[in-house]
Amino acid sequence: QGRHIKAKCLDDLRRRDDGTPFVRSRLVAMDFNLFARDDVAAGTPYLFVMRLIVSLANSKKPRGRRQVGLYDASAGFSHAVNDEQLYITPPPGLRRLGYLWQLWKALYGTRRAAQLWQLYLGSMFASAQWVSVTCCPNTYYCLQLDVTTAIHGDDFIAQGVIVSLD
Repeated sequence: QGRHIKAKCLDDLRRRDDGTPFVRSRLVAMDFNLFARDDVAAGTPYLFVMRLIVSLANSKKPRGRRQVGLYDASAGFSHAVNDEQLYITPPPGLRRLGYLWQLWKALYGTRRAAQLWQLYLGSMFASAQWVSVTCCPNTYYCLQLDVTTAIHGDDFIAQGVIVSLD
């Protein structure tokens, strides 16, 4: 039962602010497109939405007190609950003969991860009284904070008064 896919570890050499190197490792699934599916797409904000956010920050009152913020959700997809029965073969070094790992949360590299993350974010924004901008996928507005944000994957761009962006 369920689908079985492979996984691997990706290691990236990074540098801290002081220049010292470190390795960032993450587990990713290797779920390949073998057939067309309608349940894997995640909306992308339009380019004009990005321009609008920058324009609002520059022109909306109170002028001079608004700014644009860029944010990244660390391990974003893993917050979304997986709705398929998926099993992965762990990468070498983590395997035990005869064992698979069942995925309870979305994992980078699975075909539905981006859409599940988008649905999760939509429910989180809705529960915090943010309104989805109907004509623009992954774009939200909060009247109480007067903040507009657009999301692409796990990256956010937002405009608002500085204290509202914190």
